[in-house]
Amino acid sequence: MITTRVKRRLTYVTIAIFFLFQGIEYAVILPTLWLYLSDRFHASSHYLGLIMSAFSVADMIASPLTGRWSDRTGNTRFIILVANVPQFLGSVMYFMGLSPWFLVASRFVVGLGAGAGAAIMADIARVTSQEERTSIYSKFMLCRHLGLLVGPACNLFLMRINFNIGPFSVNPYSVPGLFIAVLWIFHELLTIFMFWNLVSLHVQEQIEQSGAIPQSSSEYQIPEGERVSMRSDSVAFPHDDSSKDIRDMMGLVLDVDSSGHPGVLSPPNLDSSDPSSGFASSNNYMEVAEQYMGGMATRRENGSSDAGTDAESTQPLLAPESPSLQSHGYGATSLASTAHVPSDASRSIEGGILTDVDANSTRRNADHVSLSYYMNEFFRDTIIAILATIFVEFFNQLSLETMVTPLTNRLAGWGEFENSILYFGCAIEIILVFLVIMPLSRRFLDRTLILCGFALETVSIALFLWFIPQAVPMDNRHNLPVLLVGIFINLVGMPLLIVSSASLYSKMVKEEIQGVAQGMRRVCAQVGTILGALWAGSMLDRPYWMFGVMVGVNVFGAFLLLLSFNRLVDTSSSRLRRISPTSSETQPLIS
Repeated sequence: MITTRVKRRLTYVTIAIFFLFQGIEYAVILPTLWLYLSDRFHASSHYLGLIMSAFSVADMIASPLTGRWSDRTGNTRFIILVANVPQFLGSVMYFMGLSPWFLVASRFVVGLGAGAGAAIMADIARVTSQEERTSIYSKFMLCRHLGLLVGPACNLFLMRINFNIGPFSVNPYSVPGLFIAVLWIFHELLTIFMFWNLVSLHVQEQIEQSGAIPQSSSEYQIPEGERVSMRSDSVAFPHDDSSKDIRDMMGLVLDVDSSGHPGVLSPPNLDSSDPSSGFASSNNYMEVAEQYMGGMATRRENGSSDAGTDAESTQPLLAPESPSLQSHGYGATSLASTAHVPSDASRSIEGGILTDVDANSTRRNADHVSLSYYMNEFFRDTIIAILATIFVEFFNQLSLETMVTPLTNRLAGWGEFENSILYFGCAIEIILVFLVIMPLSRRFLDRTLILCGFALETVSIALFLWFIPQAVPMDNRHNLPVLLVGIFINLVGMPLLIVSSASLYSKMVKEEIQGVAQGMRRVCAQVGTILGALWAGSMLDRPYWMFGVMVGVNVFGAFLLLLSFNRLVDTSSSRLRRISPTSSETQPLIS
């Protein structure tokens, strides 16, 4: 049987491969796209911009919708399975390449599937703590850049392919679409067999860590040393007072062995031999446990009185006539006890103590989020400052990517080979910076790392603004050192901004709108991507304007960050956070 920890690791591997494939896709298609258009269709250059923009526009549309879907259902696994379909279909359309407009449509379809990234990032935010989130985000963003590094190597193999499949030609220009389609089929299979919803895994881990572990063995050793009989549908708890409230909360019946020693807890009215009972496997049991502990729990208002004195706070977790109980074998009189919790208490189990963890209530709350709630959340100065940071970073990143090749050609006479070496070196540097961010995130706050990123980006762009307009073409002795130093500084600051802003943003938004929030983050990133590429492409002959606006945008973003700097702290009230019990938490929260 696969343990919960192994399931979580396999899920993280599947997520990492998702971002890896997105990076490979970009790196495989981009180098051959213009040749595909010009050699096969003799298309004008404006189609290149349309095809690149189509992906970003589709991602902007799909990400908030996918995020909302994630908030309402929490079923990220199903979302990825659905999202992989347009990514596969769009890749096949790109391979077919019936016309330039067909290629535009193919990239738009692929962009619709890319919106699953919002649901994935939201899921990660729900199950990670403040301290570890930046590091984990860095690892997954690193995977995409690894894809950018692997992609060109894939092209070395793909460029040698030349044959036909029926009426379709498989050549170096069209084969990237077929290659990417195969990758997304592979990822679909990985998602089916190696992906579990992180929130459900987190709740299961909390139960296991508390001592409420579904047992499959025939015996269970309780702390005092007595051995008790176990059935496959039983759940073992430590025989101490700390687990009494957990037992009451989950409505479990206490079994007593022949010696009179309590130690085994079983769901009432349960027949483990009957698959329809819902408890034929521990996985089904976990689903009902989640309903007990989360989805049906009422929530405590801030400052409310004790559970025993507040009428609203003494509602049962599940009414005896609850259909969800009856469907799992719980009759009207089968509850061993009725648990009462504070009306805003989202409770899970950790270290024998109930903690504020509630996945299902988060999804329930997401069903009732109004437009005014979204407006109040997103139109805060702190959120606006972070979203502006995300826009500025992607605007500058795409501006740099767009202008580097023409500038190195004009100032140093570099061709395809030299630029390929440059991009390879840039990818290595970015990967190293992502690796460095992981330990840095444990020592410095996200807002500090963002400020450092802004400083580095401003220095690099200001260096270009000073040097590029007066640079003498082909003067490699002076041009190359400045170009390389400027690019190096810029690429140190870029990952700091991307990772730290994404992590801080996830900590600033509420749990129940995490999916939509991640969608809005991707919208800002894609707007910056589109405008950055358009700006740099149109201003290559006007370096003062090009770099002057980039510096201005950078300074404006940093200014907004400084205005809200003291308030850029965690306000998400995340309930899926690992909280170590302290000495003051020795008594049960519910008595």
